[in-house]
Amino acid sequence: MSQASPDVVHARTLTRTLRHLEDEGLVEHRQDADTADYRLMTAGIELVELLTEIERWTREHRTNEGDGDGR
Repeated sequence: MSQASPDVVHARTLTRTLRHLEDEGLVEHRQDADTADYRLMTAGIELVELLTEIERWTREHRTNEGDGDGR
């Protein structure tokens, strides 16, 4: 029996996740005789940019606990 670990992604989970991202049009799978890889498609690149902007906004608007701001 395998155990969950924050350091390990099981092959089945990775494959399932990559297929889902491919189905959603975020990545494309390329395979030839020697190699296989996944690459971000335009929608995937735009999603990464959006998430980066959300992260930036979150850092900018984060308040410290107990600062009395009330937000």
